[in-house]
Amino acid sequence: MKDKLEERRNSPDMYRGDLLDQVIADLNKEDKEKFLSDDFIIAVIFGLLFAGFESVSKILTLTLKLLADHPSVLQELIVSITFVN
Repeated sequence: MKDKLEERRNSPDMYRGDLLDQVIADLNKEDKEKFLSDDFIIAVIFGLLFAGFESVSKILTLTLKLLADHPSVLQELIVSITFVN
């Protein structure tokens, strides 16, 4: 997915008008604050692609992947769960 994002970003002549092109165009605007990262965009697109098929297992997979990518958030979650118990 990262390769496809880079390929489309580096080849504006491949414009197809799809969601990925819209996201890339939005990221390239200079007048906006940049708060989306490539990893976040890929995670959202991944979620959208598989949302209609086995959605619960896909959402859990995406959640676990994001927690693995952000250990500080995982640590906060562990502390929160431990505090509740």
